Amino acid sequence: GDHKGDRVVTVPAGNVLLATGSKPFRLGSIPFDGVRVFDNDTINSLAFLPKSVAIVGGGIIAIEYARIFRKLGADVSLIIREESATYALDRMGMDKDIARFLVNSMIKEGIKVYPNATIDKFTKVPRHLEKPIEMTMISSFRDQEIPAGMNKVFSTDPSGPIHGGSIKADVYLAAIGRKPTFNLTHSQAETLGLDEAGIDWDINDGIAVDRKTYRTSNPKVHATGDVIGSPALASTGAEQAKIAVVNMVDAIKAREIMNDTSDDAFPVGIWTLPEIGYYGYTKEKAIELGYDVEVGEATYQNCLRGRVFAPEGLI
Repeated sequence: GDHKGDRVVTVPAGNVLLATGSKPFRLGSIPFDGVRVFDNDTINSLAFLPKSVAIVGGGIIAIEYARIFRKLGADVSLIIREESATYALDRMGMDKDIARFLVNSMIKEGIKVYPNATIDKFTKVPRHLEKPIEMTMISSFRDQEIPAGMNKVFSTDPSGPIHGGSIKADVYLAAIGRKPTFNLTHSQAETLGLDEAGIDWDINDGIAVDRKTYRTSNPKVHATGDVIGSPALASTGAEQAKIAVVNMVDAIKAREIMNDTSDDAFPVGIWTLPEIGYYGYTKEKAIELGYDVEVGEATYQNCLRGRVFAPEGLI
């Protein structure tokens, strides 16, 4: 039959792997138009090179785009809701030293970081490109509370509980997270039929799986990647899918893999500038599990090749 112009084909299978990905989280108060105001998917359709960009979010996607636009010469403001600029990075399990290094690297490059701040309202969103978007930004930080290297929101009421100020930018990007995609191509379509298939799921956390096998509550269906929630990274999702497929076709081999696998036993690749890659436990997690921990650190500056090709970085 047809579904809104698309042909629907029934494909029988003994096992199914769901890897339907995620979509940007959108707040209804943000006037997305795909011209000046974007989410982290529609930003890929940007048709001009902006001179200034305001990015809301403190996670990986926000930081990746902040570095990209800064490298392209734009004046970048990164607006982070939490008091700590590393909050989202810490929450996803990134090593705390690496998280601090990444934030400090942004500041050195000239990215303006506003912690504990948010956009209160959009005052002007011109469709034509000659004039900037105008927004009101607020923060509850007092001047003396702002962490070193961070930017303050200029106060219109110094005695009040909230600082407020105006910010202008050619482009606004909301990078405030993503959520699992359960819908088909059309936004009003039925969900994937998870309930009918006996698959447990949650609109925010995604499809529930056994984190050793990636099997859902339906033994014939596995799920991996963004659709099962954190960490929602391509590198991790690819490894999860390998384990799920092995579990489908070779139960003995799967048990061998499962014995050596934990939620921490996946590579994580983050495409910021500089790039970040890590595997295994953080220092804090290892101590929590009872390991004796000693940390070694070597900067690229200590290596002649590093000084020449990539002086900013560490192992």
